[in-house]
Amino acid sequence: ITAITSFTSESDSANLEVTFEVPKALVDGKELVVFEELYENGELVSLHNDITDRDQTIFFTNPFTVTAVKCDTAHLEDKLEGCEFTLFNSNGDVALDLEGNECIKETNEEGVAEFTVPYNTEGYYLQETRAPEGYQIEPEPRPIDQQTDLEIVVTNSKIVKTADMTHIWVWTVSAGMSLLAMLVALIRKKVKK
Repeated sequence: ITAITSFTSESDSANLEVTFEVPKALVDGKELVVFEELYENGELVSLHNDITDRDQTIFFTNPFTVTAVKCDTAHLEDKLEGCEFTLFNSNGDVALDLEGNECIKETNEEGVAEFTVPYNTEGYYLQETRAPEGYQIEPEPRPIDQQTDLEIVVTNSKIVKTADMTHIWVWTVSAGMSLLAMLVALIRKKVKK
C-alpha cells in the first residue's frame, strides 16, 4: 500500500501528514509498519525501512463488546428492563460504536444492553444514566480497562417509599378526636355521679 505526497520544505525540520487507505480486512488485530522514501528531483535522498521501528508502527486491535446486565440487588435472578446505560470515552464524551452511533442503550427484557466498540488506548467507562422505574440509580461509573469482550453486572435497589404525610395527618387527627371523645365521655360520667 503506497501513498505519495509532494511538498516544498521551508525549513530544516517539518511535520508532514501522509494518508494511507488500508482495507479493514488487512488491519484487524494486526500491526503495520510505515516505510519512507524521500526523493528530490526524482533522485532518492533518504530511506527509512526499519521493520522494527516502534515509532513508525501502527497497532490495530479487534473491536470488543461491553455487555451491561441489570439486576435487582436483593434478587440477582431478576433482570431489569428499561435501564439506560451510556458508554463514555475517558475524556467524558459519549463513545461511538463501530457504526458511528452514540453508545446509549436501554436494557431489554433480559436486562441486557450491549455496545460493540473499537479499541481505545485511553479506555472507556460505563455509567447508568437512567434507572428502571421504581429503582435507585447506580451513581458509580464503571471503568473499562480490559478491552476484550466483557460483561458488567450492575445491581439496583428498589426505592423505599416514605409514608405520605396526608395519611399521618389524618391518622393523628382521628386519634386525637377519639381521645377527646373518650375524655368527654369520662367527664360526663363523673359529673352524673
